[in-house]
Amino acid sequence: MKDIEYIKEGDYYLPNIKAPIEKRYQLGKYARMKLEYLKEHRKVQYQELLIEGKLDAYLRNIDEEA
Repeated sequence: MKDIEYIKEGDYYLPNIKAPIEKRYQLGKYARMKLEYLKEHRKVQYQELLIEGKLDAYLRNIDEEA
């Protein structure tokens, strides 16, 4: 397991982590529809994909399949 570094900000220690950088993809109609659906009805799945850096790849796959 990785050791996490912490940075002191005022009275608090915050983890020194960064989200992975993804290439941006021009979303098509169906990817935009799926994104809105995830945001409104599948908030946990949306957050997981976003945090893991897999959201753009997931939406690109939706567009390609459609």
